[in-house]
Amino acid sequence: MRHTTHRKIATLFSFPALILHSYVTCAEPVPSSAWLQYTEQGLEVRALVSTQVDTLQSNNPMDKTDPTDTDESVSSKVNALISKQKNQLNSQSQDPCPHVNVDGLTLSMQVRSAPTSNFPLRVCSTHIPDNAKIITLKDIVLSPAISSPKRIVLVGDTGCRLSGGQQHYQACNNTSVWPFAHIASRIAEYNPDLIIHTGDYIYREVACPKGNAGCSGSPFGHNQSTWDADWFIPAAPMLTTAPFIFIRGNHEGCDKAGIGWFRFLSPRAKPDICQASTPPWFINLDMIQLGIIDSAIIVNEQKQSLAPAFSQQLKTLAPQYNKPAWLLSHRPFWGFGASDTGTTLTKQTSQLQAAVKTSPLPEFINLIISGHIHLAEILDFDGNRPVQVIAGNGGNMLVSRTPKAIKIDNMAIKQSKVLYQYGFIVMESDEKNDWRLSFRDVEGRELEACLLEEDQLFCE
Repeated sequence: MRHTTHRKIATLFSFPALILHSYVTCAEPVPSSAWLQYTEQGLEVRALVSTQVDTLQSNNPMDKTDPTDTDESVSSKVNALISKQKNQLNSQSQDPCPHVNVDGLTLSMQVRSAPTSNFPLRVCSTHIPDNAKIITLKDIVLSPAISSPKRIVLVGDTGCRLSGGQQHYQACNNTSVWPFAHIASRIAEYNPDLIIHTGDYIYREVACPKGNAGCSGSPFGHNQSTWDADWFIPAAPMLTTAPFIFIRGNHEGCDKAGIGWFRFLSPRAKPDICQASTPPWFINLDMIQLGIIDSAIIVNEQKQSLAPAFSQQLKTLAPQYNKPAWLLSHRPFWGFGASDTGTTLTKQTSQLQAAVKTSPLPEFINLIISGHIHLAEILDFDGNRPVQVIAGNGGNMLVSRTPKAIKIDNMAIKQSKVLYQYGFIVMESDEKNDWRLSFRDVEGRELEACLLEEDQLFCE
């Protein structure tokens, strides 16, 4: 009898991880991050989900030994436990995305992007009704879309620059030198109805130089860690605050962060390979319409202008406009400022300007929203041209000051506001659908403002 007892105890301890500890089970995946965005097909919830979802199961029947157990019964219980875990793992692989609750209804999410070695987080998504009121994923509560937004934030060029070619190494570890996380918090506090990001999310292209404390330890390159550091972590405070419209920037080109753009933020289904350029798309809200074009690249591989392609994009959008409208493009149609590496005044963007000459903008468009130049700018022209707004001061290195341009593309500038400091732009509407545009600093304080009444701009 004594010999049999010792033999059973030895058997029990040969399975310590399975028998004497709580076993691991797979519950429904828990999102680490989630957001609501406009896409070509309407509103969509997207979420980042870990590929391993582990929870400890209490009251494990194998936590305690049974004095009546025999070798055979212990073996049977262990095999049953292993089989149960295997079934749960298989279940997870068949249903790897969480569910989203929309106004009391449970909707399934689908895999948008499967995990890879460089991007180990799964991207899940699902479309939701435009009139959804309460949207939750686990404990994440998303602010719903408003068909007539009255408080809109413009922000762009937010990533931290680590560029070997330009020898620019921004102090990503210093929130004063790279203030995007702070700006995101102020945007969340403002509680907007809609956030428009004008593009350029990822700038960490190379390793931080050895001995540079400002960016020491920063990730870089095309991987999840870089996207987390430049976008998902600092943007977290505002991700659940309002729906987004994401514009593709030149730093999301296929030679840069294009893989991540199509994986996470593109307004269409993820393609099999990175696409150098994509078609325009359209959003129709109650009071305004928005056309979005992809201006990530402006010349092809042979260095030929893509003005004809942009002209076609404008022709595609034109028939859809039938009320007050805005045109969204990462690169401005008409903007000025220094380049990232110089102090000389530049006037952008000639390829878009050429496209307008062959495909004139519809009369409904009274505003163009862009980024790309690392400053904040509002330009009003002395002629039949929409007001150009540039929100490119969201965190990346600001451009050098230059004298103001007098005219761009042969049209005089009637009035302008230019701000060479970090922050964002706020647009607030009244019942007449007039819009007050104001520059905000990193603390969210208003600096200067203009009022857009139909196609007339009045600056304070």
